[in-house]
Amino acid sequence: MLRDLERIDPDGFEQIIGQLSHREHTAAMRELGYVDAIVRKQPPRRTVQPQCAHAGCSRFRKYGERYCAEHANLETLPF
Repeated sequence: MLRDLERIDPDGFEQIIGQLSHREHTAAMRELGYVDAIVRKQPPRRTVQPQCAHAGCSRFRKYGERYCAEHANLETLPF
């Protein structure tokens, strides 16, 4: 078990992890719960397109914006 080896012999654990292929390293890090240690080859996909926050509008908006181009002037309203 990797978790036991990590606790008993940290130096040996590092040596074994260093010899793993990319796929094996990813599987080992997931098993140990070290998701931040996984080296990703590509950026994660965006699964949800952002939509306009105006009620009833189903248009897509730019990332970082709240409203679509048609309702962009709603940002400047004081209320």
